[in-house]
Amino acid sequence: DPVTDYPHDILGFPRMYGGHDSCHPRFDVFRHSWFHTRPIFAKLRGFCYITSRMYQLFPVKILSKTMMARQTMEVCFEKPAGFKYRAGQFVHVWLDVDSAQRKENVRSMSLASAPCENHLATCMRMTGSAWKQKMTSLALGDTIEISEARGILQLTLQPEDVSKTAVMIAGGIGVVPFRSMVKQEMYDKTGREMVLFYFSRTKEDAAYFDELKGYQNDRFRMVPSFTDPATPADETYERGHLTRDMLCKYITDTIHAIFYVVGTATMVDGVCRTLIESGISEEQIRRELFTGYGRMDSLGKQK
Repeated sequence: DPVTDYPHDILGFPRMYGGHDSCHPRFDVFRHSWFHTRPIFAKLRGFCYITSRMYQLFPVKILSKTMMARQTMEVCFEKPAGFKYRAGQFVHVWLDVDSAQRKENVRSMSLASAPCENHLATCMRMTGSAWKQKMTSLALGDTIEISEARGILQLTLQPEDVSKTAVMIAGGIGVVPFRSMVKQEMYDKTGREMVLFYFSRTKEDAAYFDELKGYQNDRFRMVPSFTDPATPADETYERGHLTRDMLCKYITDTIHAIFYVVGTATMVDGVCRTLIESGISEEQIRRELFTGYGRMDSLGKQK
């Protein structure tokens, strides 16, 4: 199964144009912010845009829109007949935002829904961008276009990997693909051990918090950690960012584990640095960046 080794779609180029890239650590050069901002890469970004249109597109109707946390909205839409995907994957979502700048019409959005569910869903922070304002303005029953599913951030089904602990590390809205993974694992009952470190500024900012907490059992544990210094001490959650001590407190065998890290570039870089310093090898780490949220400070606030 190549999903944990070599990308299916040429280094994930089409996804990177949408500001939502995923690649194996050997291709780290493509996940830096300068790829998306420097003029020298304009033609390559254009290529990413063009190739994104090569995917099969599905017209789907919006079923519901729900606020899941502070400034965080979930959008549910129809699941087209024959639409297949793996938990953790993403789709391109096309909206008619700016006919003069067609590249602004597409965004790559991780699916929060699981393949076992009969609808599709994504979840996003409301940053005020033209694309998200357009999404907010759409009414129930309106039609949008989505691509077929793509992405390599998946839990593998190889027996040797199912036996390893899946350590999921989410920063804020980066929890979206993990909601999909956990939901599907609850349905498949593979027996895989999972630990979700969920970092959020406050509980009010944490989408799917109560749902994920309710899934906890002897094979799945959620470790919430709030980064706002004003958060009062409480034994039911951690405070601050990931540290080596926090990791070792909940993961007894870090050698036989696979680490999945999703969040902003600053968060992902910091977590991966902590993992490497804790003795985790690059080959054990799968990462995915959520861009388009502006510059974030150490607390996850947008500047």
